[in-house]
Amino acid sequence: MLVAIVMAAVAAAGSAPAKAPAIVGLWRTPDDATVRIDQCGAAYCGWLVTSDDIAASPDLRDENNPAPGLRSRPLKDLKILSDLALKGSSWAGTIYDPDDGKTYGGTLAPSGADSLRLRGCAIPPFCRTEVWRRVRP
Repeated sequence: MLVAIVMAAVAAAGSAPAKAPAIVGLWRTPDDATVRIDQCGAAYCGWLVTSDDIAASPDLRDENNPAPGLRSRPLKDLKILSDLALKGSSWAGTIYDPDDGKTYGGTLAPSGADSLRLRGCAIPPFCRTEVWRRVRP
């Protein structure tokens, strides 16, 4: 009987949902854009939810994209962070900047409960770092 109880407890513990990583949630960038980070497949991604520009003109398009076929896609809900995977204490992946239409290698590192340090690099040491703050509901 004891074995059955232990086996049931182990099975229940194994089926409990995993805790979401610290990067998951809504984040405010220094230029007041809001980015939502969540799981997408086996990795994590981030989407541009809103910005002052989008609020002023919700029909803004990805006009700086180097691919002509992608220039008509809306900036709202555009995936700007892709393939984020945990590498040590940081999340590494790609960062798309709709301001210049370029994609960079980058990392996100939690720095406290409510901030992320994002670092994007064209070619190291040519990098830019900014801190994003968690948006609380």
